[in-house]
Amino acid sequence: MKIVTSSQMRQAEEACARIGIATDSLMEKAGKAVAEEVRRIQGDISGQNVLILIGPGNNGGDGLVCARYLYGWGARVSLWLATERADDDPNLEMVRERGIACVLATEDDNLERFETVLAEVGVVIDALFGTGKVRPLEGAIAGILGRVAKAKKERSSLRIVAVDLPSGLDADTGAVDEVCLYADSTITLAFPKPGLFNLPGAERVGELTVADIGI
Repeated sequence: MKIVTSSQMRQAEEACARIGIATDSLMEKAGKAVAEEVRRIQGDISGQNVLILIGPGNNGGDGLVCARYLYGWGARVSLWLATERADDDPNLEMVRERGIACVLATEDDNLERFETVLAEVGVVIDALFGTGKVRPLEGAIAGILGRVAKAKKERSSLRIVAVDLPSGLDADTGAVDEVCLYADSTITLAFPKPGLFNLPGAERVGELTVADIGI
């Protein structure tokens, strides 16, 4: 099994771009692969309530694609956006066209809307940050991750799925932010990263699946 660092992963993505494989194409494959794995884990996804935490970068884009597929398979999908995304973001446009519920962090200062949605879902998908996040998690993001962790303690049936790696886990070292979630499942993209196997990060990964995205 090939394991790559965050730097090597960026190089692989850049190599794809040079031969004409667009980022949007990789994102489509990644988001679909995550959705398919969630469906494998949960069984018949139709009618199930799913909350996806959407970050500002490509990890969030993967989450938007995942949302579209799960919605198409009959899931009741809600999105929490950590930041505003570009108005011309095609994946955001497509989820809005489908009427998928979106809560923007800046419009939910006290997290009341987030709490209401969280209380009703059976699955939380962490698509906040991937390999590029190294700074401490803070503000609204730390707040919602803390609330998800609390909900998991109170409701063990709540399933937490991480896209690529749990947000706050260093892809190269395995160091973790204090609010990094303990995922039940992690769907890492293209290749596993060293931090997924190094403590303390390895304790937060849960069941690890590698999704083939064509790299």
